[in-house]
Amino acid sequence: MDSDRTERVDKRRRLKMVKSLLIGSIAGIAPVFLSMGALANSLPEGGYRGFYTFGEEVEIFQPCDANQPLWVTGESAALQPLRSGYLEAAMRPYEAVYVELMGQPGERIITSGPPAYYDGHFRVDQVLSIQPEVISCFE
Repeated sequence: MDSDRTERVDKRRRLKMVKSLLIGSIAGIAPVFLSMGALANSLPEGGYRGFYTFGEEVEIFQPCDANQPLWVTGESAALQPLRSGYLEAAMRPYEAVYVELMGQPGERIITSGPPAYYDGHFRVDQVLSIQPEVISCFE
């Protein structure tokens, strides 16, 4: 199991290096694309970007435009790919990873246990992307 984890980490590092080289080589033309909006990452209506954390007694999503994290809820069909993608992307336990999700924030619906510590919940309907590298909410 450790060798699988090491292999994933090595693969992620190689991908980051290739990405850095590629980004560096197109840096001169990137401002042109950005000004034209060609690299803008727009989300469909009902889409949210932010940071997801998963672990024992913790499953939260902090939308980029929110001050507080929300407890994650949803059907298992939506949560299973989110959780498995998180386990692939996170380098350490309880590490926040950048995600783009379809869903809906709401008021607190669970009043006992760990979810009761959060002011609201986020119902996940679909996972759009999970990014293992650190991404700002403003990229």
